[in-house]
Amino acid sequence: AALTTAQRALGQPGDAAPELISAPCPGGGLARTARSVVASGPSMTALAPLAGDTPLLDQPPVYAYRTGPVTVLAESGPDAARLAATVGCPE
Repeated sequence: AALTTAQRALGQPGDAAPELISAPCPGGGLARTARSVVASGPSMTALAPLAGDTPLLDQPPVYAYRTGPVTVLAESGPDAARLAATVGCPE
């Protein structure tokens, strides 16, 4: 859901199926990432409202924020932006 919300904030449809990646955690469970590539569009600052205006990283072309247990990373390129939403290992 966090990835779809970020896609929509950047003016992209959120209906494309993301690439899903998972890895086992040392203490059990899985770390999971959903990622996608979207057409370049608005500035990554369009994600600021999703970050509550307190991003983890705001160093163009990279923008990252946390929403609940999910970390969202966006990297803008000349032709496309890469988005990833990750839930890490349980602590």
